[in-house]
Amino acid sequence: MPPQQTPRKLQDVSHHFLSQTERVRTSKEHGIEAVIWIAVTGRALSRAPLAAGIGTAFADANLCVTLLEVGAGLPNVGFYFALQPEEYLKPVLDQTSIVEGVAEKSIRFMYARSAGALDGFRPRFGPPTFPHVILLAVSSSGPVSCVETLRRLCEDVRPLPGTGSLGIDAPDGAVVFGDADSAAEWDCVMQHARKRNPQAALYLVGPPDAGTGGERIDEHLALPRDLTERWGHPMPASGPFFESLTTSILQLISSRRRRCAGRAVG
Repeated sequence: MPPQQTPRKLQDVSHHFLSQTERVRTSKEHGIEAVIWIAVTGRALSRAPLAAGIGTAFADANLCVTLLEVGAGLPNVGFYFALQPEEYLKPVLDQTSIVEGVAEKSIRFMYARSAGALDGFRPRFGPPTFPHVILLAVSSSGPVSCVETLRRLCEDVRPLPGTGSLGIDAPDGAVVFGDADSAAEWDCVMQHARKRNPQAALYLVGPPDAGTGGERIDEHLALPRDLTERWGHPMPASGPFFESLTTSILQLISSRRRRCAGRAVG
């Protein structure tokens, strides 16, 4: 969290975050507020519950969420939003299939084994001006693969022509989960995110002694151990960790946008 800022509750931060863009949004614009990368590079970690937990925390803050998950293996994020077994197992039978659904009326999720299956996807959820966060979640089979998948998704997920200037060619933030053996992949993802958007909020969730090759991160967090005990249950992970993480992300993105715009919004 930025220094010299008093921690606030998620609802307070989200209200301020949403109100600041209301002033510049028109009725024709798409209403996309932020794009967050979720990169899981540690072999011992599971992409799906982490992505579902972050998505649910954003939805609890009254944001509409589109969660795009890419990567091999099961369970996919749909498992945590109570998909029927035939839907959940569809990628096993057809590796080109897309699994999608809606959870809690404010979370739209899509899963595919490769980024190519989601080429040209356009996020259309709710009214055109409905506040909207897009989460791009991938697991890595190597640093280059992880970054290329995120880059491709980020470039493909754009508003339709004529819906405003809120193009998505760079992330507003990146959250990288990894273990002690994945430092090179952390660096690769974070450096790429910061290169594409110098104002991007960067979060590393990993061992306390991890280094980042000199790349400055905004916050280094430890993953609560009790989360792994709930990964096998068909429900999104929840708790103070995800609320604190999303609060910090919204607050940091909001403050940097105000600073970048050169004016106070409040």
